[in-house]
Amino acid sequence: MNLFGFMPPLPGCGVPESLEALSVLKCLTDDPMLREYFLRSVSGLIAGLPDVPTAENIAGAVAKLVELFRALEARPRAHRCRGCGVSCS
Repeated sequence: MNLFGFMPPLPGCGVPESLEALSVLKCLTDDPMLREYFLRSVSGLIAGLPDVPTAENIAGAVAKLVELFRALEARPRAHRCRGCGVSCS
């Protein structure tokens, strides 16, 4: 039995054995809006991957997703508006 209480099929029992590499993404925020964005973004991320993605495909897509969510959680920086030159925050 493994860590999750799943018993793999016994050899010769008629159930084909398979080995799969899986990825798990977990949203750790308590913010309901960010959780909703996460779910929508992950579905888009999955749809954008090739039919048989490589570890590099997945890692690149996840890195972009992490960057996006870090930017969403970051405090906005003050900047000067182009049109009027006034500092906005």
